[in-house]
Amino acid sequence: MKLSIQRKDTLPLYRQIANQIREYIRTGALPVGSRLPTIRDLAHDYGLTRLTVQSAYAELQSEGLIEAGVGRGTFVADHLPIPTSLHTPALPALSQPSWLSQGILADMMRMTAHPDLLSFAQAIPEPSTFPTQDLSRSLRIALDDPASLSYSSTQGELSLREQVAHILLDRGIVTPPDLVMITSGAQQAIDLALRAFVAREDVLLVEEPTYVGMLELAAQRGQHIVGIASDEYGILPDAVEAACKRYHPRLLYLIPTFHNPTGISLSYERGQALLRLARTYDFLIFEDDVAGMLAYDDSSTSALKASDHDGRVIYASSFSKVLLPGIRLGMIVAAEKYLLPLLAARRTSDLFSSPLLQHALADYLHRHHLSTHLQRVRPLYHARRDALLSALQR
Repeated sequence: MKLSIQRKDTLPLYRQIANQIREYIRTGALPVGSRLPTIRDLAHDYGLTRLTVQSAYAELQSEGLIEAGVGRGTFVADHLPIPTSLHTPALPALSQPSWLSQGILADMMRMTAHPDLLSFAQAIPEPSTFPTQDLSRSLRIALDDPASLSYSSTQGELSLREQVAHILLDRGIVTPPDLVMITSGAQQAIDLALRAFVAREDVLLVEEPTYVGMLELAAQRGQHIVGIASDEYGILPDAVEAACKRYHPRLLYLIPTFHNPTGISLSYERGQALLRLARTYDFLIFEDDVAGMLAYDDSSTSALKASDHDGRVIYASSFSKVLLPGIRLGMIVAAEKYLLPLLAARRTSDLFSSPLLQHALADYLHRHHLSTHLQRVRPLYHARRDALLSALQR
């Protein structure tokens, strides 16, 4: 169990400890019956007084979250009073929207096996643009590093997280590498967020329509999906607020830049309204930004995360659309208190992404190849977009 102690924070240290353990319990990262560190050990590990740790444990015990027994130790309580992934109160029955359909993602993936089929269902990069020569060189360099062939950190290789933090400046996001997590694509980022923050039968809000891969993940977990109407400026904040009052959602899944499947980008004003609603109604926003780096001109707005001053936006993107799908590397940027549950969720799945591919991609980005690549592919995709629009008008 990892804790983040901020000694300069105005929040008392014992409250910091209690809040983080409470979140671990709520998300299921500390399941029922889990043994907590002793007061002596926790105080020693974080340079705290025993009284500080004892006060934190006492607060959690008074809330019924943990139990302590003489000679036994301290454990997560068997009967928890808060919703977790294993203990959730029943919500009023919600009928799934008619546009929610399972199995579509599998059908889309099967289409990729037919090279003669031109599918508009999935955004696949043009194979002739794959930077094979530059990546081959970076792969050979990575293979010479023994660390590339060993185990890796769950959060991801520091060299790649540093490069990700640098390229995200172009999206208006200023973040230290410590708040970046490397994932196996954006799909895994969505999966981790739903596991870490949304319990079974919790409500999550989405734009209607939205990315089918997220819908199928949520449906498999028994999470309730509420669709919110949009117009040419994006999702409607008034409709979001009405849903908040009725359903008390845990999370809003959002594709604010080049929305899938409509292509609409959220206006700045509406983005700010959503951030205010997130503060007012205490929900998180998951920003899916897989196409954000492919803007055809300089008028593209910054990511919503760039305006997130409260840390309520969980940002995710991927290299699958901008480079090549086969690299299967993406990223999450989140405030530390939300990064911890995401890391806990990751450890129960595939532990980490390939260090070989991470080191190779880090070298590729370090050599500034990505900017050159984007300068080459943006005009191509721009011309193809215009050609499609012209054909549709005929």
